[in-house]
Amino acid sequence: MGNTCNANTSHGISSLVSNYILASSNLCQGNTQHGIYIWRSSNCTVEGNVCDDNGADGIRVRSDAGDADNNIIKDNICRGNTSNGIEISEATSDDNHVIGNTLSGNGVNFANAGTGTIIEFNKGYVTENSGIATLLNGNTSIVVAHGLEASPTVILITFAENSTNAIGDWWIDTIGAANFTLNGVDPGASNLDFYWEAKVR
Repeated sequence: MGNTCNANTSHGISSLVSNYILASSNLCQGNTQHGIYIWRSSNCTVEGNVCDDNGADGIRVRSDAGDADNNIIKDNICRGNTSNGIEISEATSDDNHVIGNTLSGNGVNFANAGTGTIIEFNKGYVTENSGIATLLNGNTSIVVAHGLEASPTVILITFAENSTNAIGDWWIDTIGAANFTLNGVDPGASNLDFYWEAKVR
């Protein structure tokens, strides 16, 4: 905890085949490879670190045909790294949790090849968004831009009013990386305002 790991010719901090490790409140900057590297290690917590300007990833979790499962990557700042801000590499990295990190100016802010990765509330990689939209008179569908980094897996709709015409049956389709479509009936002269919430889970 609280270390400064700068300009090393490999990684700033490594956990190699070591479980239940805590890496917290460290500065890992300008290292040739990763700022923090979790390799074949499970149930580790990487929290509150600053990983800037490293030659590969800010933080990387890799199973490499072993186990790199149930790690928590939380409340870190990863900026200006050459490859990824945070990367969960390989499908055999299971059930890792990436939450509340701040990612900016990296080659790619976040990359995930893991299985069952939970990604929540990160800045620079948006997995939750919400807004209000209006279906206009004479229309029976509306395309909504959700602003997420990937196709949402959860979409919630709440109607804000009773329209001139009965609301009737509604459904969502054409869910993609940029938009989803809400379909229903023509709302009539009143139009129809609705609130939406979309998440990647």
